[in-house]
Amino acid sequence: HPECRCNPCLCKMRLCFVLVVMAVVDQCSSSLNLYVDSDDVKKLLGVSSQLWYVQNGTVNKYALGYVVVVPPHVDLLTFHWQALGGMTMPYNMSVQVGNREALAPPVYNISDQSIVPTYPSSWTIRLICTGKLTTQVDVTITLKVPMSTSLVNTTTLNIRRKKICLRGKVGGIAEREGEVGGISVEILEARHSTTVVYITISCLGVFLLVVAFLAIFNHIKNNKARPNTGRRRGTGASEQRTVGRSTASGGNVPNNQV
Repeated sequence: HPECRCNPCLCKMRLCFVLVVMAVVDQCSSSLNLYVDSDDVKKLLGVSSQLWYVQNGTVNKYALGYVVVVPPHVDLLTFHWQALGGMTMPYNMSVQVGNREALAPPVYNISDQSIVPTYPSSWTIRLICTGKLTTQVDVTITLKVPMSTSLVNTTTLNIRRKKICLRGKVGGIAEREGEVGGISVEILEARHSTTVVYITISCLGVFLLVVAFLAIFNHIKNNKARPNTGRRRGTGASEQRTVGRSTASGGNVPNNQV
């Protein structure tokens, strides 16, 4: 450059400025790690290997294009992620289910809209079958994250699963010893005991209501019967008084003829 020939210091300053700008842009650009760890991959695919969807900001299109089958005994999916570069990353998530009759609405432990933390963390999504049908249900987890310096331009990540549901089986079988569908056996037993107590109290309440109703019914019935008895007793006494007056006045009392 002609100016550089005249003033080498100016060229060096420009070069330093360009390098600084490039470094700042690189630090400001969003980067992400998103994967499934080896333990969860082994439960789903039978192999012990991590399944990367985004690694150091690079999207793995092959992994996103692969549909992972979720067997009937697995209903909890776990994903790991981290925003790199020391900067949080906003995200937007939604889940689409192909058959709501066979699969209940998915439940996940993160918000639909929030930020990806800068430290390694995980989030889960639970797929609970209703037990009404034996079928395979398509599930699509959609994540929208900014993968460039502009927060307006977002990258859409579609993670696809195919959940197998069986008729008559709600949720999954025990995934770990002492757990059923991710809930400990102790909690299930406590819930069962509480349910038994509620049923017992309800039955006792119904029994007391029936007893009270019968008591009220008998009381009303007895009150209706008492006035008739009083009238009959009054009639008998009146007849006796009439006979007594007739005898006292010397009247003849007719004899019964046989």
